[in-house]
Amino acid sequence: MEQSRETRNEPDLSVKSPLELKLAELNVACNATILAGFASNALGSQHTYDFDYDAQINLGGMLNAITAGLVTESFMWKASGVPQLHTPNVFKAVFADGLAHKNSLIERYWTLKASVLAAETSEEIDAIKW
Repeated sequence: MEQSRETRNEPDLSVKSPLELKLAELNVACNATILAGFASNALGSQHTYDFDYDAQINLGGMLNAITAGLVTESFMWKASGVPQLHTPNVFKAVFADGLAHKNSLIERYWTLKASVLAAETSEEIDAIKW
């Protein structure tokens, strides 16, 4: 006769360990911070740029168009919520700043993940913060 999971004492797969919960927490925090946007001084003073998924696709598309020589003149791009004139070289600097933003946060996540994996107690895991 088939027994239920409870009677066979199998682990409940919906229950996660402190380690798994912390890694999930750090992953969510990393993604949220990436998607919140970044700052760039490419226009000569600091401006903020969107970096949600659509913005990342649009940034990459424009960089591809510039690289392919399809865009050679200045164009409008939203900076600090307002369309502003960007040259292709300025845009490349904006793109580089966005990439540096993303890569630095991913590196931070990997460093924290290594700390979580090296932790020996739940208290040590809990002490690790984004």
